[in-house]
Amino acid sequence: HETVKYDLVTCAFTLLDLPNEKIRLEHVETLWNRVQPNGFLVLTEVGSIAGYRTILEARELLFNLFQEDPGHIFAPCPHDEICPRVFEQKKPCTFPVRFRNFPFKWLSNGDNDRIFNGRFSYLIAQKGQERSEQSKYPRLVQPILQKGSHAYCRFCTHHGKLEEILVAKKKDRELYQFCLGLKEGRQAKLKLNEKHT
Repeated sequence: HETVKYDLVTCAFTLLDLPNEKIRLEHVETLWNRVQPNGFLVLTEVGSIAGYRTILEARELLFNLFQEDPGHIFAPCPHDEICPRVFEQKKPCTFPVRFRNFPFKWLSNGDNDRIFNGRFSYLIAQKGQERSEQSKYPRLVQPILQKGSHAYCRFCTHHGKLEEILVAKKKDRELYQFCLGLKEGRQAKLKLNEKHT
């Protein structure tokens, strides 16, 4: 029933199967209308350029819907600006995932036991609440590049930009160790400043 609302509404690897943008956006609007206040909408697509662009379509629509039905982007974006990846040709915003197949009998034993590596794009929108301070933390968007005693990190920040920091082990051992422990896609509870950029 259309009046039924949910704490969590999900749509995984489905939008790209719909025939065109108009139908995709109608689908996203319907899903958003089924989210109750303080609830979440989670959209996930394959980690390709097409999957990323589909998530961007939904993100733009949601910003328009927020005008009448308030909400905000909860993740992965720590900001409400244009995705900075838009300005980078052929570099979609994707994150790594490791998975196993379901244990279907028709799969060979090798495929059942094998761990696969893939990438995905996603978006989480929350209805009603304002963006929390935690959701503004920068998110690591590339694997840490370690060269000698230096760590190079690239974050998407609440300024709506991709920002890089180069951390020297000798100058800031604690931050250096912290950065080496970060995984791609994770948020970092730190404030970027001129000291590290």
